[in-house]
Amino acid sequence: IQCMSEHLAPQIAAYEREIGTLREELLKEIGHLEEKKEAAVKAAANCSQEHLQSLALPPTLRTMKTDYASLRSQVRNFSDFYGTAIKEIMAAINEMSEANKDLLEKYRKEVALRRKYHEQLVELKGNIRVLCRVKPVLKEDQHEEGQAVVVTTDPNNESALTVLSKGKAKNFELDKVFHPQATQEEVFQEIEPLITSCIDGYHVCIFAYGQTGSGKTYSMEGTVENPGINQRALKHLFNEIEERKDMWTYTVSVSSVEIYNEVLRDLLSKDGEKLDIKINPDGTGQLHVPGLRVMEVKSFQHIKKVKYQPLTAGSRRCDPGLEGPPDSHTLQELTTHLPAAGLTGKRQQNRHGCSGTMIYQDSLANPVSLAVPSPFQNDKCEKLAGV
Repeated sequence: IQCMSEHLAPQIAAYEREIGTLREELLKEIGHLEEKKEAAVKAAANCSQEHLQSLALPPTLRTMKTDYASLRSQVRNFSDFYGTAIKEIMAAINEMSEANKDLLEKYRKEVALRRKYHEQLVELKGNIRVLCRVKPVLKEDQHEEGQAVVVTTDPNNESALTVLSKGKAKNFELDKVFHPQATQEEVFQEIEPLITSCIDGYHVCIFAYGQTGSGKTYSMEGTVENPGINQRALKHLFNEIEERKDMWTYTVSVSSVEIYNEVLRDLLSKDGEKLDIKINPDGTGQLHVPGLRVMEVKSFQHIKKVKYQPLTAGSRRCDPGLEGPPDSHTLQELTTHLPAAGLTGKRQQNRHGCSGTMIYQDSLANPVSLAVPSPFQNDKCEKLAGV
């Protein structure tokens, strides 16, 4: 028996080794099977989700088909809707066009009515009106000895003026008296309707008259913060043009000349060319300046940006102690053309230097003067201004 056990021991050891090897292979195979099982479970789960999603697709597809059919129906009906909308829009445009024609006709009637009322107003007030603005006592005047107020106004009567002369009071009755506290706006409001009438084709002439230092420059020019008649009138003029741009087309041009010692010089020309006044060859007998440069302007701000040649050195003299009127004037002429009506427009001539005055001329080429220097002279300045 001992011999047999010794003989079988190697075989038993070999069998045990083989069993160990088989056990290891079995464990590995079991591990592989577990992995395949987990993969199969995951695959089954994914298939279930995809299956569920596939089950949910048919309702979505049915909804998409319904929406598609609805869109096709709307597209087929759009042509009819578009045609109807176009007809409605055209009808609205025609209605607005007719309404615009009615408004245009009413506006023209209102313009004619305003002209009629203006003529009646002029007849009632008189073709010639005299307005007076009393200069207030300035601070620098209060320091001078022997000064006294010689002009007084009646707060209860806008037409009365009293002047103390040689110890006697003289009363004057005018169309309008502006008291010393009157503002630039109040003065302009009195003549604003006349400026509006100029663009309608009326003949208006407004003179600013007075001795040196009486306040003509302040009334006409004013200051940057408180402009005078000329600046306000120009703004009002362009505002009127802006309001009428849908119905009328205006062309505005500007020119400027200096008159110094009876010699005319173009201030818009680079060379300051000397010019002369001639009778217009068109047979109207009107005076004009051949060769004068004319520049088209688009707005009030455009006018302020126009560059002028410097004035003659001697023409800048403006000494209140000088006897007689200054010998230099600068005339800036603004012309407004209304081609649709065949009119020639409005002219504004701004006299700087000592007088600081301005002149307007309406669309029918009659003088519409807002101011002239004192006193009248038979010189080129007065001829060119038409006063």
